[in-house]
Amino acid sequence: MDWAKQWQVDSFHPTVPQIADFLLYLFKDRNLAVSTVQGYKSAIASTIKQATGTELGSSPVLRDLLSSFFLERPRSQFQLPQWDLALVLRCLLRPPFEPMANAELRYVTLKTVFLLTLAAGKRRGEMHALLDTVQHTEGWTSVTIRPSPTFLAKTHVLSNPAGAFTEVTVPALTQIVDRSEPDARLCPVRALRFYLDRTKALRQGRSKPCKLFISYKVGHKGDVRAPTISAWIRKTVSEAYESVSEEDAQLFTSGRAHELRALSASWTAFRTLNLDQVFKAASWRAHTTFTSFYLRDMTLMSDDLLTLGPLVTSQMVVPGRGGSSSK
Repeated sequence: MDWAKQWQVDSFHPTVPQIADFLLYLFKDRNLAVSTVQGYKSAIASTIKQATGTELGSSPVLRDLLSSFFLERPRSQFQLPQWDLALVLRCLLRPPFEPMANAELRYVTLKTVFLLTLAAGKRRGEMHALLDTVQHTEGWTSVTIRPSPTFLAKTHVLSNPAGAFTEVTVPALTQIVDRSEPDARLCPVRALRFYLDRTKALRQGRSKPCKLFISYKVGHKGDVRAPTISAWIRKTVSEAYESVSEEDAQLFTSGRAHELRALSASWTAFRTLNLDQVFKAASWRAHTTFTSFYLRDMTLMSDDLLTLGPLVTSQMVVPGRGGSSSK
């Protein structure tokens, strides 16, 4: 609408050349990904068809234009990670994130959100929808967390209720989680237990059940929004990169929180070749979503990740160097 106003275009009755100009603006001036431009084109065509009955979605001119975008900027099948997962995880092993028993609630929150999102492999909206009614096995060897019953995931299809997001189960790194064990410092279940303990007082007076993740700011009574989950992940990544050398900082290309989902799936696939588990955890119905948008080349950081030992990604324990995995 803003672009149409600027160029005096009737936004509900545009011509094909005008839509092509807008798509060129998105691709050239705003440097958006081809898939994003394609999404704009589909949304515009659908809106205009419903509003005016005009069919623009099958225009050969727009189709050929998008094809030229793909030729000019082909999608890399093996994209490099936008930031170093191993570097961030090493940061979580030391102050101000550890020891968690003495860490500020802000850092307990950031660490828990980061490790649980890495372990779950879910989108920020799905993590935001989780409730604090956490079920756990004996000895806390795993936890199961359910979202709000009113939540509809992005991939939810009414014709396929089995594909709905109903719960996420996260295993612990150790069979019996001992909070004093150094090798458990990257365990998402351990972090969650500390987080629930530290936020117990803040949950008093809230409706039951309430959201799992709540604000660490004193006096904040409302629910945090989904973008806050992304902001917390970005803060964790930024915190890790504040103290690194200039050489290490060169790997940092973007602070997008959504990259954590890609790294979770890619590391699981890289170490276990268990694509069925990756697709199940991420709620992908086809491999094309993973290979086209989320697959990352993990070889550059693999040695550093392996030295950290086993990690929980895509809802399974993924082995470190010489280890064996278990769901």
